[in-house]
Amino acid sequence: MERKPGLLNRKWVRIGLYAVSALLFALGLFLLAREYVLFPDPDFVMPETPAPTLAPTPTPTPVADSTPQPTPSPTPYVRPIPVRISFIAAKQSCEVFPGGVLENGQMEVIDRADAATWLENVSGYLRPAPGEEGNAIIAGHKSKDGVAGTFKVLWDAQIGDAVVIDYEDGTQQWFYIHSIDRYPYQDVPASVMSADAQSPQLTLITCIGEWDSDGGTSSERLVAVCKPEPVETEAPAAAQ
Repeated sequence: MERKPGLLNRKWVRIGLYAVSALLFALGLFLLAREYVLFPDPDFVMPETPAPTLAPTPTPTPVADSTPQPTPSPTPYVRPIPVRISFIAAKQSCEVFPGGVLENGQMEVIDRADAATWLENVSGYLRPAPGEEGNAIIAGHKSKDGVAGTFKVLWDAQIGDAVVIDYEDGTQQWFYIHSIDRYPYQDVPASVMSADAQSPQLTLITCIGEWDSDGGTSSERLVAVCKPEPVETEAPAAAQ
């Protein structure tokens, strides 16, 4: 069958149009790519990538210590314990030991000539120590088994004489004799043995007088009252 020339020409015309259209489309894509991709704007500046913003580190707020602080304990009172007594004028001294009261009500006195007894307690009641507020009592024998006792020096003591107490902790306290009296052993005033005194007071006691065979003791007691304050003496009158 023979084809007509007009039909063939129209076919090739359509093919040519398609080819031209495809060519033009490809050319357009090329130009677009050239403008925006292959050849970018020379004046364009890429913006810097901003550095990541870090959140500020919070400054810690000081917190007050809520832990309760311990209250300092008060310094405990240490009772002065006498261990030695010295009579300065007589240059004599002896040890001191604590004691109490015998069943007959008499003060206990150590059975030695070279020692003395501090009346520490009476029926469990603590008595003042030398230097504490109140009346402290120390007693010693005038003699024992034929040996003169240290406290016999009180027989020759004078008002104003110094008496020194040494304590267990190594400290000392000076006292001065303010009064010296003698009493029958059965009539010693209650104030002599009392613990009460308005200020620190030291009372020294020893035996004196004749031996009372009925009572089994000396007939009198010599009592010397001492205080921390020196005795004020009157100045001698000026010569006329």
